[in-house]
Amino acid sequence: MIIYLLAIASPTHAVPASLYYSGWASQSDTAVRYRQGWGRTTQGDHYANGNTYYSHKLDVGVGNGRELFFTHYSFMAFDPRGKRDHYANYFQNNRDIALISHDYSVENPRHFKGYAARRQWHTHLHRGIWTPRSGRQAVGGITDSAMESENSFEDVNMALNQAPIVVMIENHRTGLIWKTSMSNPEIQPALDAIGFHKD
Repeated sequence: MIIYLLAIASPTHAVPASLYYSGWASQSDTAVRYRQGWGRTTQGDHYANGNTYYSHKLDVGVGNGRELFFTHYSFMAFDPRGKRDHYANYFQNNRDIALISHDYSVENPRHFKGYAARRQWHTHLHRGIWTPRSGRQAVGGITDSAMESENSFEDVNMALNQAPIVVMIENHRTGLIWKTSMSNPEIQPALDAIGFHKD
């Protein structure tokens, strides 16, 4: 989503605002097949979803929305609070995705050992999930992935996966990144052109 917003907001090489709906939120056969392919489901394959999972309604998102990976990136800089497009209030939608993810993790329907158990990871699997600083990476920290039932522990932690955590913590604390990016004079006209309005 952020790529489309920035492209529409560009002061020098802007794309038409209609591309948000014909590209990002497209209902084309290609877009539908793409969403079905990576989501392995038809739920939400037309961008809008509308289903309820774990008592949380998901306005947009593929499947039950439990994967948070793609959810975070666009909203590190784009503050979705109090606004919506034709489909959703993305602050509420993202909140529902987080709640669905939490409830899915608690249920643990695939019965993964140690799933959603950060304390256990830290206490019992410290060596498996915590990487020290090394020549391969600039900093140490929690690994990118760990699957205890498969005895599989990634040996790196990339900023691609760690940065959203830090950025969103700061947005929660002070809103600094949101305030800074949303104060750009090209952003509001782009949102208006797309059809975002107060919610």
